[in-house]
Amino acid sequence: MCTLGNNYYTQLEGVTTMKNFTSIIVGLLWIVNISFAQTNISGNVSGTWTVANSPYIATNNLVLQPTDTLIIDPGVEVKFDGNYRFDIFGTFLAVGTESDSITFTRNGSTNWMSLNFADDADDNSQLKYCIIEHGTQSGYDPYWGVVNFNLSSPTISHSRISNCSNDGIYLHYSEAEVSNNVITNISSEGIKLNQSKGTITGNTLNNISSTSIYLQTSSDSTQILNNIIDGGYSYGIYANYSNYLTILQNQITNKNEYGIYLYSECAYATIDSNTISNNSGSGIYLAYSNDNVTIQNNTITNNGNYGLYFDNNNSNVTIQDNTISGHTDTGIRFENQSNFNIIGNLIYNNGNSGIFLQNVRYGDCEVRNNTIDGHTQYGLHWHSYWDNNYTLDATNNSITNNVTGIYCANGGNYNTVAYNNCWNNSSINYSGNLTDINSNGIVSDIYYNISEYPQYTDQANGDFTLQEGSPNIDAGDPNNQDSDGSISDIGYMFFYQAIPSINFSPQTIYLNRVLIGVDTTVTLDVYNSGDSTLTWSVSPDSDWVSISPTSGTITPGDTASLTVVLSTSTLPADTYTPSLIFTSNDPDSPTYNYTITIRILNSWRVSFSATAGGVTDENNILGFDEDATDGLDSDWDEPEPPPEPVNYLQVGFLHPGWSNDITFYTLVFHLTQIKTSIPT
Repeated sequence: MCTLGNNYYTQLEGVTTMKNFTSIIVGLLWIVNISFAQTNISGNVSGTWTVANSPYIATNNLVLQPTDTLIIDPGVEVKFDGNYRFDIFGTFLAVGTESDSITFTRNGSTNWMSLNFADDADDNSQLKYCIIEHGTQSGYDPYWGVVNFNLSSPTISHSRISNCSNDGIYLHYSEAEVSNNVITNISSEGIKLNQSKGTITGNTLNNISSTSIYLQTSSDSTQILNNIIDGGYSYGIYANYSNYLTILQNQITNKNEYGIYLYSECAYATIDSNTISNNSGSGIYLAYSNDNVTIQNNTITNNGNYGLYFDNNNSNVTIQDNTISGHTDTGIRFENQSNFNIIGNLIYNNGNSGIFLQNVRYGDCEVRNNTIDGHTQYGLHWHSYWDNNYTLDATNNSITNNVTGIYCANGGNYNTVAYNNCWNNSSINYSGNLTDINSNGIVSDIYYNISEYPQYTDQANGDFTLQEGSPNIDAGDPNNQDSDGSISDIGYMFFYQAIPSINFSPQTIYLNRVLIGVDTTVTLDVYNSGDSTLTWSVSPDSDWVSISPTSGTITPGDTASLTVVLSTSTLPADTYTPSLIFTSNDPDSPTYNYTITIRILNSWRVSFSATAGGVTDENNILGFDEDATDGLDSDWDEPEPPPEPVNYLQVGFLHPGWSNDITFYTLVFHLTQIKTSIPT
């Protein structure tokens, strides 16, 4: 049996109610009787606490037993008249409203202890629209906060926790939801998790003296989403030995240490779309052995020395699509790391260096499609622990206005440095010579690196997007494509090129049965799914195929209908595959062969009529078809060939004016073995 302090299931005192009546003389004329309600509580509690009996004054520790329920109505005040706690084992429902909160506070100047949800507490328990203030902690493990969840997972939401001397909320082996709370002026951690899987979302944490959100150990799969963290000491978010974390869309500002700190062995963490700024330490700091971490879509600005700092033996980390600026030393710095991918980042004005990779080991590093600008030493610095095993692949980077553009301390030809634009770096751009021409006609070295003004839109105000006509456009590695379908651009943000896209409906034409001696006409729709005007023309590769029209333009989203005439009447029976050769300004399909498949087959039909008893049955058909496979048509509605030998044919004469008593006879004659059935 689990114990909670020395008061588990222990009723400490009864419940007493006291009412005070006071007569007040207002002026000389009015005498008013005013009633003040106050309910003293201690020991075991349950039932419903109402506004009529509020405030409830705790004169000793409180206990809610496992089989009991306590409902606290909106507007109720619970005041602790001393250093007391509330131990909760049953169902606890303190649900206020947005306009009428429930308050837990001290009665006088002595702080109270805490609300402690133990293992037997109902997980459906709630704290909602509550004010919790002037608390401390229970004084024993594991109840170190003002609100504690131990082996229980209630919900705390839309509440305010303030002016407390220990952790605001403490989760121990809990999966509690902590959402949309305001936690402010806390002397220790704001929200602390130990071996818990929490959902921490939509909270505002201000002036937290220690770490705002602290994941102590084994808090795997915790989600920290959409929180606002501002001010106070230590870290914004700290995690240690916790895997599969999601840290998403948080705003972390004005902490006096790191914005986000992964200490050790936080594998498969995702740090995505956060705003991290004006913190005294690094924006994001990974200390030791944090593997397979993804850091993407974050805005990391104006923190301390580093935007991102990686200390030792972090591997398989992806840093992608971040904006990193305004730091005093380096945008991204590695020490003794392995297998990093740094892709699509904007890195500018970070003191000494944009990217500084030192002593890279146990794997290669890809640095691609970054824009790096305005550093007093290096745009990109590379040093490998072992130069022929651990190498740099630097492509499609735009590196401008630094002292040194790309510096490789070692590696030589083992490294790949290609399709970059290094311009206006005051000491050196590249170590190679610009003696060749790239596919855009711009002077380059043999690896298609160029040195040209990239034509940023508004560099002075942090807008490093490309203007039309930039030499970076379509100058990247042709093996990669931008999302508009064009050759990759150099730099973090490609220049979107409005392009047409030619498409066809139907996607193919297959005419399976065209009778010999007959011409055929079909319609082909050409539509433009792109976002600029499509200019096209077409010509058939066979003289018996004609098409109209043969050229035109199609605006985005529109369709042109083409008439295709297949003059097959003079062709012998066979299968043909003529092509319509389209040329257009679609860069993905400048030439496209649209193939038509047509099968011409031998087939003939003869029309018969028959007269009996003065009644004539006309328009009966005797036919031959090379696809004939069916047997005798018992309905005689259209003659079909009988079974093999397949060249037997039937013709039937049935007329509704004739008698139903009709006998048949078969006349066999040998025009290539044609069998004819005629009624008599």
